[in-house]
Amino acid sequence: MQFHKLFITIFGVVLAALAVFCVVVGFQNSSGRYSSWQNTPDAFVRQYTYLEYEDEDAPAGIRREYVFTCPEISDGVNILAVYMIHQYGAIYVDGGLRLDLHPTENRTIGRTPGNNWLVMPISSADTGKLITISTRPAYTEVRRTPLSIRITTVSQLFRDCFNEDFPQLIISILVLTCGIGFLIVFLYFQYHDKTHQLQLLYISLTGILTGIWRLTNMRFMDLVMSDYTKALSYISTFALMMMLPPITMVIAMQTHGRYRRMLKWGALDILGVNLLVLILQLADIVDVRQLVYAYNILLFAVILIGTLIMASQESHENHARSRRMIILFLMSLAGVTIDVTSYFVTQSSTGNIYTLLAFLLIVVGFGLSTARGYIEQQRRLEEQEKELADSRISIMISQIQPHFLYNSLASIYYLCDEDPQLAKQAIDQFSSYLRMNMDSLKQAKTVEFSKELQHVKNYLSLEKMRYGDRLTIFYNIESTDFLVPALSVQPIAENAVRHGVSKLEEGGTVIISAYEKDDCYEITVEDDGVGFDPEKGSDDKSRSHVGIDNVRSRLRDMCGGTMTIDSEIGFGTTVTIRIPKEGNAVD
Repeated sequence: MQFHKLFITIFGVVLAALAVFCVVVGFQNSSGRYSSWQNTPDAFVRQYTYLEYEDEDAPAGIRREYVFTCPEISDGVNILAVYMIHQYGAIYVDGGLRLDLHPTENRTIGRTPGNNWLVMPISSADTGKLITISTRPAYTEVRRTPLSIRITTVSQLFRDCFNEDFPQLIISILVLTCGIGFLIVFLYFQYHDKTHQLQLLYISLTGILTGIWRLTNMRFMDLVMSDYTKALSYISTFALMMMLPPITMVIAMQTHGRYRRMLKWGALDILGVNLLVLILQLADIVDVRQLVYAYNILLFAVILIGTLIMASQESHENHARSRRMIILFLMSLAGVTIDVTSYFVTQSSTGNIYTLLAFLLIVVGFGLSTARGYIEQQRRLEEQEKELADSRISIMISQIQPHFLYNSLASIYYLCDEDPQLAKQAIDQFSSYLRMNMDSLKQAKTVEFSKELQHVKNYLSLEKMRYGDRLTIFYNIESTDFLVPALSVQPIAENAVRHGVSKLEEGGTVIISAYEKDDCYEITVEDDGVGFDPEKGSDDKSRSHVGIDNVRSRLRDMCGGTMTIDSEIGFGTTVTIRIPKEGNAVD
């Protein structure tokens, strides 16, 4: 749990820092637009002359030109639309500047203008004129990325961009919605049932960040939010960066052993790299957009490693579920592979439809599987609670034997005449004994050992009244600041009396001890009674072993404790209870 707290804390800090960065970029006037405008059939311009020059004033030291003759333009509201990926640009008509997208003087963070549409009105008067589109790439990595040049109408451009992006727009919204939905479910579990469904949190973060990653990297969105393309560009990149740690944690929680540890620390390492990248971005040493290549490779590597590990650690306990998860990841791996390969071939990150489908499968598949697992876990917990309740009833009934009640009441009756003061003390002990047994019926949690010890003392005091000098009791208590299940020591002390020392004509001694050790608390109940052969067990199984078995199971289920019994015929019995220190503390 400590690791998850560390991971979530660092994740939140990095995400908050990235959010602040994107807000700053969004309000920063990173590029200016100039237009000297004093509007043909839809067509892509494919015939042009391409020129490239060295330019020291350009961000990447390169300037490119696309030169073509304007085709025949009919009357109407028409535009020349140019889509540029991380480039500044200008449009000239017969040498005259019509439109210019250029860096501003106050550009302090980030080198890119984002993915931009240059949209310039055009009319029939421009037919036959020489059009020059001059671009200056923000990075050398995009110097070979071709432009998309078309002559169309504003409405047609919107329709085409929307239709082109519609599939990934719908899938992005679905992934984002699923992520938000699972986040709400996680918060419900967290605050209503007080359960930590961390895998559901990681799945929801993966879905939300995947949706943001793709929604902010569409041509349609660049057209709608043309004044904020730089912010959109960085939000998209940061979403890709930040979705890698939670998806790695999702994979880690499907594995076990050293692979789980390796993946968990790998997720933390990715977070550390993200933080370093942000610092370098703020210092203007690197630009995060230039690392998209690396993060695409890392995304592919995470999915591949996760698939291989899950296949090598296929669970035998839940074979069907394990197989479904492996198939799910194989499909996801195929989708990511297609899009990553396409990215390196086209040098464009648009249209990652297969990756989107892959992450939709992961978010929905793992989310539903986790929710179903939680429901099954709740059912098992309810069954365990019922079993524990039945166990408490059984142990209580097994301890209140009629003959003990008769003997205790008879002793109290005798003391009323012989020693009224002692009789009052005995009645108080007897009522406390009964009250503790009855309280155990509704006690679903552990109790302080000091409370259980008092119950033991009440019981042994009542037995002392009955056996007199035949029963000797010693207490060696060095520690009481820990928790035990109710009625866990008293039944053992009762067995020591009833099946140990009382079987001897001369009686015997019962010793109750409690110690604190390095890794546990240890309780021992010793007697020097008749003893028994542990391999054969006690002859009185109906009275002793049922209670002992209940104690052993409750120790295991409620506090991770263990109980061992050492006995030898003629020498007595020693019962040792060990309670782990981890998670055991008295408030």
